[in-house]
Amino acid sequence: MARHLVTLRNFFRFAQIQDLISEDPSMNLESPKIRRNLPGYLRLEEVDRVLSQPDVKVPIGLRDRAMLEVLYSTGLRVSELIGLRITDLDAKVGCVRCIGKGDKERIVPAGKKALAIVESIFGRPGRSCWAESPAIRRCS
Repeated sequence: MARHLVTLRNFFRFAQIQDLISEDPSMNLESPKIRRNLPGYLRLEEVDRVLSQPDVKVPIGLRDRAMLEVLYSTGLRVSELIGLRITDLDAKVGCVRCIGKGDKERIVPAGKKALAIVESIFGRPGRSCWAESPAIRRCS
């Protein structure tokens, strides 16, 4: 319905510019309110199932597990997560510094469990990561 109204408004604006009509009859029409649905969410069992998916016996699985824990704990966007560096996580304060939409920096609280997993896998911020693993080399 709203798209049809926009089309009519544009048509009448064009007709007015072309001097085919003297005034726009769509000027007093109100657009319908667009109802937005809330985003879906996962139940606790589904979250546990997702978090247990990575194979933690291989380096890529460990990395994936850490990424999922950080996503779940912080609510970061995936685009923010992939831009993170180990130095952006502060376990002492319990926060993550990330660059969000529009290149704006955000400080986001992170759960202790996620920070502990990242620290146990990659070490403390400032230390080198597993340099022998190409999947994890990017983190320092």
